[in-house]
Amino acid sequence: MSTAIPQGGQFTPAPRLQPKPSSRAQFVLAGLLLLVAPLSGSGDSTTTIKLVRIALSVAMVVGCFAHFNRARVGKLSRGLLGVALLYTLAAVWSKDPVYGLLHKGMFLASVIAGIVLAASLNSISDLRVGLRTIAPFICFGIGAVVFAAVADPNSHYVFGRLAVFGINANAIGQSAAAMLILSVSHIVLDRSKWRYLSGLNLVALGWIVIATGSRGSVLMAAAGCALVCVGAFRGVARNIGGVLVFLAMTSPALVLVGAELTSDYGAEGTIGDRNWTTGGGRIQRELLKDTRSEMWAVCLKQWKASPVVGVGWFAANHRSRSTMNMYLQVLVECGIVGVLFLAIWLISLLSWCARLAKVVGGWPAEYRVCAWLSLGCVFGLLIHGIAESSILLGTTVNPLLLGFSVVMVERMPVMFNIAARPRKPGTVPKSRPARPMMRPSNVRPVR
Repeated sequence: MSTAIPQGGQFTPAPRLQPKPSSRAQFVLAGLLLLVAPLSGSGDSTTTIKLVRIALSVAMVVGCFAHFNRARVGKLSRGLLGVALLYTLAAVWSKDPVYGLLHKGMFLASVIAGIVLAASLNSISDLRVGLRTIAPFICFGIGAVVFAAVADPNSHYVFGRLAVFGINANAIGQSAAAMLILSVSHIVLDRSKWRYLSGLNLVALGWIVIATGSRGSVLMAAAGCALVCVGAFRGVARNIGGVLVFLAMTSPALVLVGAELTSDYGAEGTIGDRNWTTGGGRIQRELLKDTRSEMWAVCLKQWKASPVVGVGWFAANHRSRSTMNMYLQVLVECGIVGVLFLAIWLISLLSWCARLAKVVGGWPAEYRVCAWLSLGCVFGLLIHGIAESSILLGTTVNPLLLGFSVVMVERMPVMFNIAARPRKPGTVPKSRPARPMMRPSNVRPVR
């Protein structure tokens, strides 16, 4: 698919830019990390799986640094790195600093891997090839989950929620939600036959998200995919064929998810004094049910023990404890100081996103879709953080996706300006440093 470049007030096809072979290698590592990260956090995981996850994160960082451009990392990305570093180093003043640093260090490594991966991309073509490379890994993970669930359904449902290979249902749901957003983006961006694989992935991922019964994952997937579709459906009259193909590929997933949410599919039962309903039924009946306030009250009592700098690491038996809220997790572990740093960064991030959303409407289709993909990932993760704190764990894919999407949000105006700048046919544009907090006037195409 050729890139549209504004020249002389009109969009003209750009020379096809061949992606670097290293782009594929970087995304192969990212695909492997998508599979290994949830496994490493399961109750049945071994030390070998944990070491493989750490090795993949380190390999991504080292491999991406070969094409890493420090100038592409602006204030937003550096701010995220600063918040992640503060959150990690808070373990120093915890009761168990060694284990705390080891656990939190995996979160920091995932964030850094996401940042350097995004900062190593030179063009939209690199991102398109990356999504194409990840699609088979997503398909493999889906196949393993579906096979396990179908082969022995009785042992792979915990309180009616899908939980295979000892992985928590919420962890499976959020991983599937992240893959769902990436699959929708691949369908929109790519014109090769590989997008049909993402179309198949989409159907199974929709079922997995619902089967886990994770309400936060449903909201994350819905918010992220909705924003990607905003970019895909703009200018429908000019690309009605592409829209019809997109609808044909996503309709089966929408029908399956809708049927699962509105039906009484699955079993119901009681274990002890606890009632349960399987996936779709649970979300339908317990969408607004309060299942967090008791945990949040306990966490607030923990925070009061050290309100200024927090407890450092909220854990028990050398394992991290979840507060079921990302923002509360920062408050408990880093105190008021950590929340202030997080709030300042979030205000800057949301301000940047608002400016980007205002100017992206006039961009060519693939740049617009990439911008909304980045915005969708950011907002999906922030919304998911209200119900879960797993974004702060290195055993999930969310830290990697957060680092990647923040850099892409910051880089999209610069990438568009470079592509929009007039140049001689056949030449490849050179990158230039990003200007942090770019104003809307600075992201208009150069005529």
